Amino acid sequence: MHQCLIKRVFQRKTLVLLGAHGVGRRHIKNTLIAKNPDKYAYPIPHTTRPPRSDEENGRNYYFVSHDEMMADIAANEYLEYG
Repeated sequence: MHQCLIKRVFQRKTLVLLGAHGVGRRHIKNTLIAKNPDKYAYPIPHTTRPPRSDEENGRNYYFVSHDEMMADIAANEYLEYG
């Protein structure tokens, strides 16, 4: 992950919402983000696929090469990947 992305990604603490299907996690998440956008944000995933015509790098996804992603994974830069 590029240095500027690391700084931006880790400016906020991570909050994980756990619960069974249908208990309202999405509603809680959306409410927190809407009411406190300076504290909470939805993560923007990284992908190695090419962007679609309506997608913008850094808004919908971070578009990276396969080699960049593999290097980031090896450097333990992602919270999760699959």
